[in-house]
Amino acid sequence: MNKKALLERVKKRSYKRYRFRVERRMLSDWVNEDLVPQAVALGRTSECPRQNWDWNAGHYRRILQICRIMGGGITRKTGVYIELWLRGIEIPFDLLPKSFSEEFKRLRQKRLKPVNSNFDLATENMTTKRKKALANQMGELSPELNIELSNEEKIKMLQGVAAEDAKIDVTFYAPKLIDNMGLGEVKQPYLAMFGGLLNTVALGLFTDPDYEKNKNNSAQTVIGNSDKAAFESARQLFWIFQWALSHMAPLIKQLAPENSGNIEIINSKYNYISQRIKSGSGRLEFFITLLSLISRDPEKAQIIQNSIRSIMPRP
Repeated sequence: MNKKALLERVKKRSYKRYRFRVERRMLSDWVNEDLVPQAVALGRTSECPRQNWDWNAGHYRRILQICRIMGGGITRKTGVYIELWLRGIEIPFDLLPKSFSEEFKRLRQKRLKPVNSNFDLATENMTTKRKKALANQMGELSPELNIELSNEEKIKMLQGVAAEDAKIDVTFYAPKLIDNMGLGEVKQPYLAMFGGLLNTVALGLFTDPDYEKNKNNSAQTVIGNSDKAAFESARQLFWIFQWALSHMAPLIKQLAPENSGNIEIINSKYNYISQRIKSGSGRLEFFITLLSLISRDPEKAQIIQNSIRSIMPRP
């Protein structure tokens, strides 16, 4: 079909299903940006000396996939590259590290915000009003964690950050409405929530890549140091975990039979992660967490992958 026929067919479905309209110029941009393949050249004929181009069913499906992604709220091309690639569509590799880095940087800026204080956190005379104001700047924990912290506990965490890095005395960073996804090896997530960006032990992937003391743990550093093979391994692991999160019962019975009596409790805990990776930000965090695992401990990543694959149904 020609471009006009393709767009007419797409418009009939894209807006009805995804509330997203595709215009002619938009399609041209997507082709130029490697989101949609070039049309197939059919050559010239005596009847039509101009080059003929064919848009086929593959183009139609790809465009609808992009409409679905953009209609779901992911509108930047870097985010679309990531979503297409995580769904098994090959994207030129040179576009991937930059896309993951830019999207995670945006996510990090959204999730973390500065907590500014001209008050000496080490003082014992901080007023209740001032403590409340600082605690409010820090935001709240995700309700799914079932953890409640008083204003006093939040301030103690900020004071801990101040004591750890004496050079920083007025500006601290704390996550706002952040959850326990993508925090590296954090065993007590709430310590990372309010431990502050400068807490070199807890924050893992959300560490500022410009903060020399712990920059090697930052997501941007992990992405920059990972080659094409590492990205592909992380994608394979991502797909395997997607399957595993929806099959926790058989997984536990075979790999950890001693926990079979706690399947309902375990399912409830993993259900939150399963729901999170249905969103763009959750998928981004989860993938980079797996990429970090492969970077730190490829043998452990391979053991996990083989263990889950051993009980997956064969294609």
